[in-house]
Amino acid sequence: MAVEKKIKTRESSKDIEKRSKELEEKLKKDIKDDNDKIVRTKKKLSKKAKVLLTILFIIIFFVVYITNIEPKNITSIEYAITNELIPKELNGLKIVYFSDLYYGNTITDKELENLTNRINEVKPDIVLFGGDLISNDIKITEEIKESIKNNLSKINSNLKKYYVLGDIDYKNKDIVEDILTTSGFKNLTQNRKIFYNNSKTPILLTGINSITKEDTNIEDAFKKDIEGNYYQILVAHEPIIANKVFTKSNLILVGHTLGGTIKLPFINNGIINKDNVGSYINGKYEESNTSIYVSNGIGTDSLKVRLFNTPSFEVLRLYNN
Repeated sequence: MAVEKKIKTRESSKDIEKRSKELEEKLKKDIKDDNDKIVRTKKKLSKKAKVLLTILFIIIFFVVYITNIEPKNITSIEYAITNELIPKELNGLKIVYFSDLYYGNTITDKELENLTNRINEVKPDIVLFGGDLISNDIKITEEIKESIKNNLSKINSNLKKYYVLGDIDYKNKDIVEDILTTSGFKNLTQNRKIFYNNSKTPILLTGINSITKEDTNIEDAFKKDIEGNYYQILVAHEPIIANKVFTKSNLILVGHTLGGTIKLPFINNGIINKDNVGSYINGKYEESNTSIYVSNGIGTDSLKVRLFNTPSFEVLRLYNN
């Protein structure tokens, strides 16, 4: 009996040792499985974090782009205009048209200096400003006035610089006109200018202030006080004016729309929150014997953003057919 007990005791020890090894192996396996789960979880969290960080980066970049990059990327758009009424002696005459500066929103001293330099690189014969000089959102100080004067006065032209007033200019009409005239720009409205420039045949230049104001009289601007069939250029602010007078001009330059501000594939004309736009939104239009150009403008209005719509000024070169 004693021998049997001893054998059973030995067998029990072996069983215990075997179970211990099994438990140890199971524990190692469980630990490994847990570690694998932790690693997989970390990888999943890492992937999610990367996706979230990527999305956050795209959002931040998008906001920065539409508020600080594209609105300050001023470009020029050049057009060659041919018409048999343009005197051959004036072939190659360069006209720069810029509009809607909205100084104080996305355009400040740095951008205005850049605009001035870009215009001077073109070496224009005539420079035309289409209105809306200063944003209504800022308080106009003496420092701001002097800064704008300093930059605009540096814009060079071989012949003349002219302006018309936009709708927001009337809030500070006296200040705006003082800035522009001190900077060398002449008021073009309701007083046609005649350009010969070594030519026997002239071209006519007419200006109309914002159509929203009572002192704007379209009929007076086109009164028949000059005999002859001459090439006529109209400088205005709102495109709706072109709907009314395109039969009276050969070339019409307008702004106001900012080119649509935000352009998307399914919004061809962009997002426009303005009155008095009419049929012309952005770019070039042809109506009978009249070319109509709507500028993208330089600044931004209340939205203070641009997308797929860079700020720009127009360079127009005139040629006889």
